[in-house]
Amino acid sequence: MKIVLEIKDIEKAKTVINFLNQNPYIKIKDIENIEKKKKTFDMNQMFGLWKKRTFTKEEIREKAWGY
Repeated sequence: MKIVLEIKDIEKAKTVINFLNQNPYIKIKDIENIEKKKKTFDMNQMFGLWKKRTFTKEEIREKAWGY
């Protein structure tokens, strides 16, 4: 059985890992960086987001500013 935990508080994550390490029947295979991990965003995911939508600049302005 495999269980994945995502714990946002680093100190609490360390506590949980220490507890799990004390149990001989639990094996921890991989621990991702326990320190704060910098999140990245791939802008390439946004390409093509609006390709099936048709609208004009005037429609955008009207919806945004009510002109």
